[in-house]
Amino acid sequence: MPDKIAPALHFLLTEDYLAAANHGQPFTKEGLRAACRAQKSPKEQTRATQIKTQKDGKACMEEIWQAWIAEYTKKPDAPARHATAERDIGEKLKDLLLREFIQNGHDANSGEPFGGKGLGLRTILSVCDNPRIHSGALSFCFDRHLGQKALKQALGNISLTDTPLMRLPFPVARSKEPARLKKLTEHYDTLFILPFRSKKVRAGFLKEWDEMVDDATTLLHLPALDHIVWERDDSVEKTKRTWVREEGNNAVRMVDEGKRAAPPRIRIRPAPRRH
Repeated sequence: MPDKIAPALHFLLTEDYLAAANHGQPFTKEGLRAACRAQKSPKEQTRATQIKTQKDGKACMEEIWQAWIAEYTKKPDAPARHATAERDIGEKLKDLLLREFIQNGHDANSGEPFGGKGLGLRTILSVCDNPRIHSGALSFCFDRHLGQKALKQALGNISLTDTPLMRLPFPVARSKEPARLKKLTEHYDTLFILPFRSKKVRAGFLKEWDEMVDDATTLLHLPALDHIVWERDDSVEKTKRTWVREEGNNAVRMVDEGKRAAPPRIRIRPAPRRH
């Protein structure tokens, strides 16, 4: 069971991937459908059906699969259109990945199921073609190559010029994750693993990382989170910075592991009154 004493968000940046782990409400069936852009009725918009077992998760994925196969059988040009739309969205959401994941982590700790809105998860499209997600009893991935192969097999003679990423979820086993990532699944409710599409994409993402890791005032606007961990382990840096809320919601302490200097403190003061 995850340790929920202090609601937290944990980012781990390596040479090959970004991992984002959070406490809070995991994916529901409706959240998974939203992530896959599957159709929902108005009643389903307000539901939160828990995924209690791996069997529940696989059944929900199968329903999503069947819905999209039926859609694409009727509209053979839809996969290419959806793939183009995804790439456009990924470009528009560029440089917003960390902000959206921080907000989603906050929402999950506020009682909102992770993935319920779906839109924030589209930031994945800006960096990754094969994300893996472990959330509660649910473990799945999106994979453009696997999706193309599966659609060609399911659609038979239909010509497939391009394949969307976030439509068809595939089951994955968390037991096969590296020890470091497996440990995160043991301590948090939801873990995203985002392998970078290329070195160029990672280099672009580093600008967003460097900007966010120094802006601890962000935590002061997220009352549902107690702290945020920023861990980087690559050929350039091996650092770990933690933002910790202090004095109610009036200050944040930044702790850098391995540094002897007193950690800096950022404080927000009330604006002066006008007379």
